[in-house]
Amino acid sequence: MEKGETLRPATLERIRKVLEEAGIVFISEENDGSFGILIKRSSLT
Repeated sequence: MEKGETLRPATLERIRKVLEEAGIVFISEENDGSFGILIKRSSLT
C-alpha cells in the first residue's frame, strides 16, 4: 500500500480477525488518536 491509501472496512475486519487469532490485538484510544498493540502469549500446557 502507498501512503494515503485506505482499505475497505470489510477488509480491515478480516485482517483484524486474522491478527487476533495470532494473538495480536490493536488497542486504539479514539479520543486522543493514539494506539497500541497487545501481544497475547500462548500458554504452553
